[in-house]
Amino acid sequence: MNITPLLKSKYDWNQGQKNAWNQERREALDYLRGDTDPYTSLLFETDRQYPLGRINITRRIIERISLVYMVPPKRYLNGEKDEDYNELTKNKDAALQRDEQLVNLLELVPVRIVWRNGKFDYDILLEFEPIFEDDPMKPVAVTYPIMDYTEVNDAREVIWHYVDDIQSYDYIKSNGNIITPEDMISHSYGMLPVVFPFRDGIPETGFIHTGVSNDLIRTNLGINVQQTNKYANSLFQSFGYGNISGDGIPQDLKVSPQTFTKLPDGAAMGMVTPPDVLGSLSTSIIDDFKLIAKTYHLSDNFVEGTTAESGVALRLRNQELTDDRKSDVTRWRMYEDRIYRIEQAIAKAEAGKNFSDDFAVDYEESIEVLSPQEQREKWDWEVSNGYKDKADILMEQNPDKFTTREEAQAYLAERSSLPAETDLFGSFVDNA
Repeated sequence: MNITPLLKSKYDWNQGQKNAWNQERREALDYLRGDTDPYTSLLFETDRQYPLGRINITRRIIERISLVYMVPPKRYLNGEKDEDYNELTKNKDAALQRDEQLVNLLELVPVRIVWRNGKFDYDILLEFEPIFEDDPMKPVAVTYPIMDYTEVNDAREVIWHYVDDIQSYDYIKSNGNIITPEDMISHSYGMLPVVFPFRDGIPETGFIHTGVSNDLIRTNLGINVQQTNKYANSLFQSFGYGNISGDGIPQDLKVSPQTFTKLPDGAAMGMVTPPDVLGSLSTSIIDDFKLIAKTYHLSDNFVEGTTAESGVALRLRNQELTDDRKSDVTRWRMYEDRIYRIEQAIAKAEAGKNFSDDFAVDYEESIEVLSPQEQREKWDWEVSNGYKDKADILMEQNPDKFTTREEAQAYLAERSSLPAETDLFGSFVDNA
């Protein structure tokens, strides 16, 4: 193919845009990890004598708004739990919980479903290259780096992986050329084993025309700068700025608490203390935190900390966040179904297992925070109306000890010989 200068210019521009996209995502991940010193230090002198601020509001907000997998969902095949399927997918909840958080930060984070060591694994792809054919909104293949040698004296190239609906292989990009090994692995999945969870759905302008949570990142940077200024103000409030004025002052003049310093005639020594702005800086940090928290449907109490209050008050305070979760559940239910269809194909090809087409996932509500009295009243109402019995409540109170209804019912049977069950939560509950 003869590449004209105009076409090469377009390729170079596209590559530049993709490089900027990847760099923006790396910066957002640095903020999620709290590795923010390189960004804050650009705004201060290199010879500073005070530490840089590092307040990780990015992680705190992202974790708080990621509610879909806060409580692991229940998955059903033909309306029932399938122990074989649950055993093969035991890593799914942890992987999807992590992916949900990353999607809320980066907007798009694919998941590669892999058959590994006789079970399913779910690889999160932070850096990737989708490949398209006729439909620019439907990738037919994906490439992504799988190994980067970080040792200083190791100059080997980064290893990439290619996968489509019929094959996969590792390869190396060297000086712009692709070196492909001969041992390609064919599979009979019949579909690309990658799912693409978006935070807000596929963008109308292009498949990867996505952006990170820049409002959160920039606010985090501003708060780190203000915290750094607090450290600087505290330092110079404590010691001040030393100054000497006059003529004939020697270059090797020593100044310390243990040294008597003789100054030339007409010279003077003094200390200048900057104004105390610690209070105003602290207020500014809290105000910025509150503003960005409200942008993400969080209340002022999320910033200031909460005091004891009723469950009703908490629900009302978090109503906006709860409403936003409903749309998130709708999207993730769709992604779960796509993941399951891939699991079906992989299980059949790799292990000869035929999983049912009837798949459902039940996303439970996030854990309610109730006062002891409210919890008792809630259980009493559920029991009196037939929604639960004592065995259900035992399993809810102590899920590690009572993993099945049979265990809970056996425990209740043992306790039935006690003098009296004064109330629903008295004698039969093990408080150990």
